[in-house]
Amino acid sequence: MKQKKVSIDNMMSIFWTMDVTSKNGHRILETMHEQAVLTCENLFKNPEIIEELRSREYDVALAEPLMTCGLALFRHLNIHKVIMTSSCVNYDILIPAIGRTRGD
Repeated sequence: MKQKKVSIDNMMSIFWTMDVTSKNGHRILETMHEQAVLTCENLFKNPEIIEELRSREYDVALAEPLMTCGLALFRHLNIHKVIMTSSCVNYDILIPAIGRTRGD
């Protein structure tokens, strides 16, 4: 199994050193996207982890919408009951997607 390796320090340094403006703010999202893609690729390239998870026969899974690899993993493992949860307290755009209304 060949995994792509990237130094997390190199990827995360942008968060601590960049002066964010309306012209360059997209670079932070690009970094997060690159992290998510690498994480997902490496997970699916590791058959030992996939088989270990499959052997557990989970009935339900928790998903964080910022890291969508979980949704692909759950589908791959045939887990049909998924609870969407968010680590972001002010993430109002996700409320309808996780099955709640603003009044809940």
